[in-house]
Amino acid sequence: MDITIKEKTYNVKYGFRALLIYENITNESFQPNGLNSMLILFYSCIMAGNKDATIDFESFVDALDEQPEKVSEFGDYILAMMTKNNNISEKVETSKKKASKKSK
Repeated sequence: MDITIKEKTYNVKYGFRALLIYENITNESFQPNGLNSMLILFYSCIMAGNKDATIDFESFVDALDEQPEKVSEFGDYILAMMTKNNNISEKVETSKKKASKKSK
């Protein structure tokens, strides 16, 4: 996913780096419990996808005020990424259980 803010396009990248950035900003693990946590995660995903990004959080929020549809797009993106990661985890667990049964 990409977002353009003030004529600059940023790659939005959800992964471990984004979660680490989130934790560094908030001093806690990500819990989707409100708009604040989602916006900080969104910002963290921009920082993770663009190591040279210079936009600060306040400018980011100001840009979202002008493009509120981007918050919905991000919500869809995060849901898809979390679902994908969950499916991968379930497949790994299923494979481990099958391998464990075969070795008995």
